[in-house]
Amino acid sequence: MNENCHATSVPSRCAAPVRGFASCLQAICLASVLLLAAGGAVRAEETAATSGATQLKIAEALSPSVVRVEYTLRYDEGDAPLSRGWNQRCPRCGNFHGDRVDPIVRDERPLERAGFLLTPTSVVSPHILVHPRFIESIAVTWRGHSIPARPAGYATEHRALLLELDEPIPGAEPLVFGADPEAPLFAASLAESGGQWNIGVQPFAETVLLREDGGARIGLPDGSAIVDAEGRVLGIAMAEEQAMNDQWHGSPADWEQVAAADMERRIEAHAATVEKLLPRVSLHFRSPRESSEDPFQSMYRGFGTDDSSPTEREAHGLLLPDGQILILANLSARDTARLERIRVHLPGQPPASASFVASLSDYGALLARLETPGPALSFAETPAEDPQGRLLLASHLEVRGEQLRAFHEPARVIEMRKGRRGALFPELAGNTADIFLFDLDSNLLALPIEIRERAVGQERRWRSSERVLTPAPLLAAVLADLDAHIDTANVPVDPEEELRLAWIGVELQPLDAGLARAYQVAGRTESGRTGALVTHVYPGSPAEAADIRSGDVLLLVNVEGLPRPFPVQIEEAMHREAFPWDEIDQVPDEYFHFLPQPWSSAENSFTRFLTDLGFGREVEIEGMRDGELLLYTLQIVEGPRHYQAAPEFRSEGFGLTVRELTYETRRFYQAADDGPGVIVARIEPGSPASTAGLKPFELITHIDDEPIFTVDRLQALEEQGGDLRLSVQRMHQLRIVVMRRVAGS
Repeated sequence: MNENCHATSVPSRCAAPVRGFASCLQAICLASVLLLAAGGAVRAEETAATSGATQLKIAEALSPSVVRVEYTLRYDEGDAPLSRGWNQRCPRCGNFHGDRVDPIVRDERPLERAGFLLTPTSVVSPHILVHPRFIESIAVTWRGHSIPARPAGYATEHRALLLELDEPIPGAEPLVFGADPEAPLFAASLAESGGQWNIGVQPFAETVLLREDGGARIGLPDGSAIVDAEGRVLGIAMAEEQAMNDQWHGSPADWEQVAAADMERRIEAHAATVEKLLPRVSLHFRSPRESSEDPFQSMYRGFGTDDSSPTEREAHGLLLPDGQILILANLSARDTARLERIRVHLPGQPPASASFVASLSDYGALLARLETPGPALSFAETPAEDPQGRLLLASHLEVRGEQLRAFHEPARVIEMRKGRRGALFPELAGNTADIFLFDLDSNLLALPIEIRERAVGQERRWRSSERVLTPAPLLAAVLADLDAHIDTANVPVDPEEELRLAWIGVELQPLDAGLARAYQVAGRTESGRTGALVTHVYPGSPAEAADIRSGDVLLLVNVEGLPRPFPVQIEEAMHREAFPWDEIDQVPDEYFHFLPQPWSSAENSFTRFLTDLGFGREVEIEGMRDGELLLYTLQIVEGPRHYQAAPEFRSEGFGLTVRELTYETRRFYQAADDGPGVIVARIEPGSPASTAGLKPFELITHIDDEPIFTVDRLQALEEQGGDLRLSVQRMHQLRIVVMRRVAGS
């Protein structure tokens, strides 16, 4: 009620009359407000009733023309049916979930979509993007009638399929086109709810989107007829967003399309092109170097990583100009180091050899060159943002063993998503790990490729690899400027260089919560989950030159060109305890191989991260000393030989493997740089070395009273024959061991 309707203060003799007048005025004001509200409600109800009646009238007018298209699906060669366009956007997250439609097959029911009758024997419906091998039959149904149908054409600029019916549907009527664009318009669509199909009608252009490029679009239900109040149709919108222009006006029968017969011929020609230009490639690797590696360190490195040390791997290849071939294989530097041969399987020809050129730094692929150049794949010149909704070709290429399975079909991009470095990436429903997209002339539009990400510590252990459908122009730009996009650390190397590691010249200890508090870095290291304590700095190392000192805590690594800093992390072998030197005499020789090496391995997640970055690269490391934040700038260099890469000799006669001393083992044994000694790396159970009492990780300093510096000396002595008298050091204890050769060995 308006505040002006309240009584004011007056002399007492006038109070009663005034109160009476005020009460009367209040009643009048209240009645006026109620009448106004009631009138507004009545008008709103009348408007709603009028609008509802109009929309119901439109639905009834369209009912004879709105049909259902039923696809009876099946399995093919044991493969479950897939669809890359039947499902609608999830209202919760805005994504398209999955591509599997086999639950529909198991339920023994068809996949259903709405359709509009254009002529007595033609229907337009959303393109469900199911490969023909999974479609057993198509039928169009309406009010109890079911008429067989087949594809007649594919709209090139609209996400629509045109179907041809075997005969007219009794009682059904085609849409009537010719609505006035200036008249009040509505959007009508067919959707399933509660087990029934319902025609929904809503005002046209309830949502208008103004793009940053100035273009305007209208938000609509997927698969809508735009009609006037009399049910006359202006056009059909098959996408959730429609441009505010007249390109979609009129009958879909007049849209530009590719006839079904022409599409079959295109796919046949496309399949021949793909077979010739996207061959299977075999990568052959030498076997990993055998070593007596710390079993706990080996367990750590293999757990949760993709480093499975393959000796052969199959991959997709893309033939490029000048005899180059792009091989889609995301190889770690450790695996590429062992790469020996590349074989390209061209159709109708024996395997062709190719030589390694480079590994890409940003993508999981390597470049090789064929001995004899041949035809090359063409990349589409269409900008990456153009393909959305347009008719394309998709090739599903799957390497199974030594076979390349290939399936080809019409395809459409659902939408473009902003991805790495702001580029637009095409998106299809479901898994696209083996999908290659082409335009209708078989020019490559997008390919599945892994994005390389630098990782360290826990990130490396739990990282998963996923191939992303990536616009071909991005790869074309990389190949055009190859020198700026290669990984110089990811190359094949000679066997003796296989285990090389980066080195800055420090020994590190992982933090824990207590150390993090003591060194005032708890807040910067997630209470000790990251960061590492420097326990030793090697003289003459990059770390010494950068003024890194024992007692400093290393926190983060900053690398120019990478988008974020990386936490310093090292992984100690799980459940590592002090080496049992005092109990080693009680360990049976069959368990020797399970003994962990008594020193920390030179390879950990931090040194592997630096190795993957590449030798010669400059990095900036953030550290903490006495509560003060410091920055160390240093260059990654190739480290000296470490224990796992040290020269070794395996004596078959004595059942003994020895390795030469390296920088970290000399520090452990406190041996001088020029001091003698080889390390007992492995002892075979029951061998002369075991019988003589040798134990793993003891140091042999002399043989027959002569100092030994290299494993070659033991090899020469074994070839001479006879027993050997060894001077052996276990920590600070010295003893003499005699190894007797077994007769006949």
